[in-house]
Amino acid sequence: MILVQLLVQTSKKIVEDNSKTISETINKLDGSISIVNDGDATNPNYKFVIQKLKDDGTPDTAQEIFFNAMETKTSFGKTVGNDTAAEVADAKVAPTADDLKKKGYIAYKYFGEEKDVNGDPIPHYINVTADMKTILETNTEIRNQITQVIKEVKPVEPDPNNPDPVDPTKPVDPKAYGNVYYGKVNSNMEPVLYSVDETGKIHYINISQNIINEITNNQDVIEKIKEVTTKFITEGEGVNTGEVIDGFYVKKGYATVTVNDAYGYDSAFQGTIPVSKFARLVKVSVLKGGVNGQLVVDSATEVVCNSGAGDAGTLKFSFGMGELYTPVLNGDYNVIFEYISTDAKQ
Repeated sequence: MILVQLLVQTSKKIVEDNSKTISETINKLDGSISIVNDGDATNPNYKFVIQKLKDDGTPDTAQEIFFNAMETKTSFGKTVGNDTAAEVADAKVAPTADDLKKKGYIAYKYFGEEKDVNGDPIPHYINVTADMKTILETNTEIRNQITQVIKEVKPVEPDPNNPDPVDPTKPVDPKAYGNVYYGKVNSNMEPVLYSVDETGKIHYINISQNIINEITNNQDVIEKIKEVTTKFITEGEGVNTGEVIDGFYVKKGYATVTVNDAYGYDSAFQGTIPVSKFARLVKVSVLKGGVNGQLVVDSATEVVCNSGAGDAGTLKFSFGMGELYTPVLNGDYNVIFEYISTDAKQ
């Protein structure tokens, strides 16, 4: 009984929903007409069965017209390329409620004639935001094209009222700056970096001035420069000072020597100082040994360098100048010396 009632109610709704189409169809037909469910109660599929009679009064072949064939259903499909095929994607997948609340999130919803088991229209979605993200993440051609547009130099005509670019270190509104471009902003100058603000005004980017400002005012940069440019001089190793004399690098060395004479003082130290690529002594400073030792001698005489294997050698000299010797008391001394090396600047 319940099934019969369901069929009656369903048939009534179908007829009511399609009364105009049914009326137009019936008016064009002759013969007896009946409505038959070619499906079942869960998935009904109603059709007209039109029974005509032949001239001799016997039944002719019945004609069937399905309701679904009479009704136009609009929908759209979606495919996503995977480099080898176009995969079919479900256009009925709805964005999440959280996604729809995101700022700038765009999605379109379309209701066609297709309905679910409850008789409600089934929506289709065009998720613009998600689709655009997929394109940018996976479509190399589009991504490369966008990158090319961003990098492309923007041509700018010289402004007769503003022949010189504005110093960008003093912008009226720093937030107005957009992309950075490279090209000629005036016909009488070389290509430069520049930006264009929202009013179309050109702002020349003076990198050299920015670098000077950073070196002068940015303490982190100053400390980093000091760290990179600091020369660490250790005993037995000559370090370039950055100077070049007559085409050869100047090096600085450091050594600890000992003066030990029976009289309690001497102008010569024991042993020799190891050196590398030594050519000519430039200057020398002799300090009393220890962290608090002060300068005692700043000149040398009787300089002798003996070459060893390869670039190695030994340095020997006396404290003084010319034939005037400067004796110092017995003890340990720190010697800091600079010399012209055999290392030529290329």
